[in-house]
Amino acid sequence: MHATQKTWGPFTGRQLATMVCVIVVAIVVPVGAWAATLSNVAITDPGGVHRATVDATGKLAVGDGSGPLTIDGAVTGVPGLPAKPITITVTTVPNAPAVIYGPQSKRFGITSITATALPGCGDQTLILVATQGGSNVFALAENVVKAGTTAQYTFPTPLVLTPLTGGTVALEAEGSTPGCTAVSGVGVQS
Repeated sequence: MHATQKTWGPFTGRQLATMVCVIVVAIVVPVGAWAATLSNVAITDPGGVHRATVDATGKLAVGDGSGPLTIDGAVTGVPGLPAKPITITVTTVPNAPAVIYGPQSKRFGITSITATALPGCGDQTLILVATQGGSNVFALAENVVKAGTTAQYTFPTPLVLTPLTGGTVALEAEGSTPGCTAVSGVGVQS
């Protein structure tokens, strides 16, 4: 005699249990994944006592709770030059350093120098120097300007000349033959 197995319609109990499990998993897994994406994260100190806060506009509040943030320690830097333009008028230079701008008690920056080797003079060597207080001399540039041509030297970051405390600074130029090199320029000064 065969034992009869109880079924619900065309399905056996095992088939029904499998279907119920599949339906439960199909419902629970997406809901769990959706819930996981909505979870909040808290920023805390290592001990988990103090939590970071967010203001009403959604910005993270940063500070020590006693007003504006301050810098602890030393900060070094040089303030930028303001944009007060300067012009170095066209000057024919000798074959010894001659002041083309200055002396100035405030620092200045040169952004462009134009040099012309005058016709009939041949190639000219242009030398630029900075003089602090008339005694400290620093070579800045030396370039050859071909006979009868004009050369422009640009400094995208200004070539800054700074006087010593209480002193002055000047920009000087010289050519290889007296009266054969004409120099002009532009820049900014504080």
